[in-house]
Amino acid sequence: MKAIKLITSFGLIILISGFGCVKDEKLKTEFNIEGVNIGDGWQISSLASEGFNEVVFRAAVMPLFDENNYITVTSLIVARNGKLVAEAYMRDFQGRLQKRQIQSTTKCITSLVIGIAFEKNYFTGLDQKLYNIMPEAFDEDLRKREITLRHLLTMNTGLKFNNEEIAEELFMKKQENVNKYILAKPLFALPGSGFNYRDCDPQLLSGAIHKQTGLPLDSIANRYLFKPLGITDYYWEKNVDGDSWASEALFMRPRDMAKIGQLVLNKGSWNGEQLISEDWITESTSTQSDPNVGQPPDKKVTFGYYWRIQPNGVAIEANGAGGQQILIIPEKNLVIVYTCEPYVQGQYSLATSLYTITNAIINSVTN
Repeated sequence: MKAIKLITSFGLIILISGFGCVKDEKLKTEFNIEGVNIGDGWQISSLASEGFNEVVFRAAVMPLFDENNYITVTSLIVARNGKLVAEAYMRDFQGRLQKRQIQSTTKCITSLVIGIAFEKNYFTGLDQKLYNIMPEAFDEDLRKREITLRHLLTMNTGLKFNNEEIAEELFMKKQENVNKYILAKPLFALPGSGFNYRDCDPQLLSGAIHKQTGLPLDSIANRYLFKPLGITDYYWEKNVDGDSWASEALFMRPRDMAKIGQLVLNKGSWNGEQLISEDWITESTSTQSDPNVGQPPDKKVTFGYYWRIQPNGVAIEANGAGGQQILIIPEKNLVIVYTCEPYVQGQYSLATSLYTITNAIINSVTN
C-alpha cells in the first residue's frame, strides 16, 4: 500500500506542547476511540471492518492523550467508507455534544453554500460583478467595480485589508455597513491579478447572498445544507448588518464537521440525496489559486474556492486557526476531523504539527 504524506507548507498548524507548570489534576481523559450511535445520521463501524490495522491506529492517536503533548487538541473524528469508525475526546467524554468555534474552517462551508446559491439561480454566474448586486457599497474607484463573485471565491479582489487587522476593525468595533467598509479599502492589485488569503472576500459574498435572497447566509445553509445533513445544534454569528460572518464564527459539533467532509468526499451526496452538484464540488476543490508559483508540483499547496489542496490532490482540507481541521483523503475514502482550543502564542508554546498524527492514521489503513 502506497504511503501518503501530507506536507505543512503555507499554514503550519501550531499547537501548545507544554506550559512548564505543575498541574494539580489531569487535563486529559483516559484513552477512548470507540464510536457511539447517538442517532445523528452516522452509521457506526469498527476500525477492523473498514480496513485499518487497529494496533497501528491506536499507536498513531495515543500521543493525543499525552498530558505533556497536544495540549490544545479536544477531539478527533475518523470516518471511512461513509461510516464513523473512531471518535476521541481528550478533555471531556461528552465532547461529542459540544459546539466549538471552527474558525476559518467556516470559509469552506461558505463555499458550499455559495454553490447551492448558484444552483438555486440566486446568482447569474461566477463572473457576475459585485457592483451589480450592491452598487451602494462602492466608492468612486471604478476599478473596484470589476470585482466578480469568482474574485471573491478565489481571494483575488485586490483589496488591501490586512487579515491581522480585520478582527479588530470589523468584529471588535462592531462596524456597521460592513460591505461598504470593506470596499472602501484601497486596492493593492487589480481585481483578478493578486491572490491574498484574507477574510474580507468571503465576507462580501455573505453580503451578496443577503442582498440577492433577502436571507442571511446561515438561513440558506440551514435550509439546504444543515437540515438535510441532520445538523441541528450549531450557531453562526452575524454582524450588525445581519450578515453571517462568512470567514469564521461558526460553531459546530465535531461529528457534524465530519459530515461536511463526508459530503465533499461523496461529491455532494448524503444518504443518496444530492445536496450540492458534483460539478460544484469538483470545481471548488480543484486548484483555482496558486500562491506557490515556481514550486514543483509535489511541493505546492494550492486553493480551490477556500479549500486547501495538498500536492497532487492527495488531500482536500478546511483549516481554521488553532488546529480546527476537516481533512478529506479521496484515495483512502477517508475523512479526519480535529478540534482544538484557541491557539495561544507565547514562550511556553512548542511547535508540533497535527500532520504527524494524520500521516500515521492514513498509513494505518491496510486495504
